[in-house]
Order: sequence, then C-alpha cells, then structure tokens
Amino acid sequence: MRRMINYMAGLMVLAGAVLLIYYQNDLAFSESTNDRLREIKRAEETTLYTTDTSAFEVFEPTEPTSEPTSEPTSEPTLPVESTQDDTDIFAQLRKELPTPATNSLYDLFLENDDFVGWITIPDTRIDYPIVKSSDNDHYLKHDFYGQPSKAGSIFMDYRNIGDWSDPHTIIYGHKIKNKTMFYDLLRFRDPEFYQDNRILVMETLRGPIYYKVFAAYTTGPDFYFINTRFDEVSHARFIREIRGRTDFDWDTDVGFSSKILTLATCSHDFEDSRYVVHAVRIDDTPDMS
Repeated sequence: MRRMINYMAGLMVLAGAVLLIYYQNDLAFSESTNDRLREIKRAEETTLYTTDTSAFEVFEPTEPTSEPTSEPTSEPTLPVESTQDDTDIFAQLRKELPTPATNSLYDLFLENDDFVGWITIPDTRIDYPIVKSSDNDHYLKHDFYGQPSKAGSIFMDYRNIGDWSDPHTIIYGHKIKNKTMFYDLLRFRDPEFYQDNRILVMETLRGPIYYKVFAAYTTGPDFYFINTRFDEVSHARFIREIRGRTDFDWDTDVGFSSKILTLATCSHDFEDSRYVVHAVRIDDTPDMS
C-alpha cells in the first residue's frame, strides 16, 4: 500500500512539473508575440514621425447636441443601450481609416482587424495592442493572432462600438504572475505613482486620445461597473458609487457628457476581487514632457 501511495505521489509531482513547464512556456510565447507586435508598431512610428508628424490628428467623437434641462424623477431598472447599429458604425470607421502614410497603427489593423488601439502606461510594463471581439470570452484565452494563450490579450468590452466614442469604454486584461499584461495596473495603488501617472494616452486608428485618471480602487462583484451606456440617472448613480469607493481624493469634474475610460484586472485580494482604474477624456493635448 505504501509503495502505491509513493507511486501516486510521484505521478502527481511529475504532472505538476509538466503543467508548470507548459504554463511558463505559454507565457513566454505570449510575450514573444507581443514583442513582435511592438516591433511592428515602432517600425511604423519611425517611418511616420520622420516624415509627417502633423498627420496624426486627434479623433473627435460627436458630443451630445443638448444637455437634460431638468432632474429626473425616477430611476430606470436597466441602463440605456444605444439605438444605433454598432456594426454599421464600425464598418464606416474601417472605411475611413487613414492610409499607411498617416497612421502608424495601420499594419497592426491589417494583421488583425479586431485591433482597435494601443495602450502604453509610463513607468510600467503595460505596452500592448487592444483588440475587440463579439464577446468577452475569446480574447480572455487567446492572443492577438487568435492562438490559445493563458495570458490572453488586452481587450475592449464587446458592447463598445470600437471607435472610442462610447460614454464608457472598458478595457480588460489578466494580472499575470510573471508581471505582464495588466499586472502593473495595481501600481496605481501607490499614491505617488497615481499622482505622477494620471495622464493616459490611447493610440487609436484615428490618432491619440488623452485621458486623466480620476479614481482607482479594489471592488468585488457587488459593484457592477461595466455598463457601457447610461441615461442621466444611471450615470449619476455610477459616478456616485465610484466617488464613494476611490482610494484617492476626488478632484476631477466628470459630467454626463464626459467620456469615461475604465481599465480592469483581477486583484486577488479576495474572491472575485477586481482592481479598477477610471479616467476621463480630456480634449486639450497635455504637456507630456
């Protein structure tokens, strides 16, 4: 009996070692894929910025034509969803893409037409393409090229249009133990890092978009922070909830017409915990020096 127990224990150790090697190789392959994508991006940027830097214009989404004139008297039970045909909007976006001569991200779009932008956060390892699928499952377990990957991809919520014009754009990523993907998002817990890195730049297919971080916190499943569209009441409730949860002083105006960006990852502080960073779009090009 003891021999059988020792034999089974040996098999379990061997199986664990094999799984560990597979996991480490999978993560290494994922990062090599991302390194290749960074090389494509940087090669295109070198060509663009040495020829015509004025061509990279800031994309301006259409703002609402009017503001509500009175306070609502009742709360809706569900968030308001868009009445537009998102598929048609995204198809139009593709037709209007700048040519390779004026868009440093064009080659990445040709590599994968799910590509919608690039995220880089200074002083972190976060430097990845952003993709968007028809659901929130595919890129959770697949890389940029659709290959199975434990690390997955950095991806946009499937309910977002994909052109960064939604009232609320949500970006997800795994927190990987080898400190890749969205692992460094948790650096926003540090007050000094938070203050020094509040301006974010999202490079998109129509140019850079600038955001200012206004809140960061850990949350559980009790807060449903992933609605992509709001009416005035649900938006006010959303902002009120964020304000009550943020770890930092509230010093930024966020109105009903503001465009909000949310970055989210697992925090592993407790079961089903998430670390969330919110930023608001700013129209003026900031001084990044």
